[in-house]
Amino acid sequence: QFLYFIGDMIRRSLRALSDTSGLAQAPAPRASRLLDEATETSLTRLLYAEHYSPHDKSAESSKKGMYAAKTEMRWLNEWAQELEMSDERRRSAIKRAVLERVDLHKPLSYIIG
Repeated sequence: QFLYFIGDMIRRSLRALSDTSGLAQAPAPRASRLLDEATETSLTRLLYAEHYSPHDKSAESSKKGMYAAKTEMRWLNEWAQELEMSDERRRSAIKRAVLERVDLHKPLSYIIG
């Protein structure tokens, strides 16, 4: 099920991207980001370390895992943008979602449902 979820995440993100030349550039455009770059990077690293860190430690696997973590952060950002609340509460919602994902291992689909 987990591999199906990852595959589905990657397929959805590839369909959503109109320009496939920038696959390593998964984050949302600068204007729509709620979190500052340092916070977003640290949360992305948390997701990567917990869910996407490859067992073989090859460069190709690391790139794929980091891409998946960045894509997940982009989805969380898009989800938070749709919430009807202040920007500060949206930022808190993103941080809480990442912590639930890392600490409680909740599925992304459960969080952004």
